[in-house]
Order: sequence, then C-alpha cells, then structure tokens
Amino acid sequence: MQLTPASAQSFTLVCPAEFTFKDQQEFNQYLQQALAQQAKQLVLDLSGTNYIDSAAIGLLLLACKECNRQDCSCMITGAKGYVGDLLKNLKINALQ
Repeated sequence: MQLTPASAQSFTLVCPAEFTFKDQQEFNQYLQQALAQQAKQLVLDLSGTNYIDSAAIGLLLLACKECNRQDCSCMITGAKGYVGDLLKNLKINALQ
C-alpha cells in the first residue's frame, strides 16, 4: 500500500493486490495522514487489486464517509476483474 501526493491537496492511495482485514491499520494510517494534510481529494486506486474481502470493502466505505465529513472528495478507481465486478454488484464502483 502506498500514499502519494498528486498535487498540493490531492492524494492517491494505491491498495495492495490482496486487500484484506490485515491491511486495516495501514490503510487507516494513510487515510488519517492524507486528511491531516487537509486533502481535498483522495483517490483509492484499486488497479492492482485482484482480491478484496468484506473488511476491506468496509474500509473503502468508511474512508469515503470520513472524507465527506472533512470536505474531501473520495473516488474509487481502477477496479477490474473480480474486484470490479464485486464493487459493481454492490453498487460501490461509482462512489465519489
């Protein structure tokens, strides 16, 4: 997992190939780091993610909710294959 600044107030969080409950602490640390820097946009990049469990789906939802509370837009991008289909079926793929 990696958090990279895209611009002064925009960050991209690249999620791991297997995004699961074990990634919760690291994910939350990166989320808080971005928000502490007054992020106005957070992109959750799932382009390299080929497996996601229910805990990680919950993390995506909570991240977007926390961003919205702090006037920061949140976008989930790059989901494909199994992950893309799952998010589409759960109607999570269009979260912004």
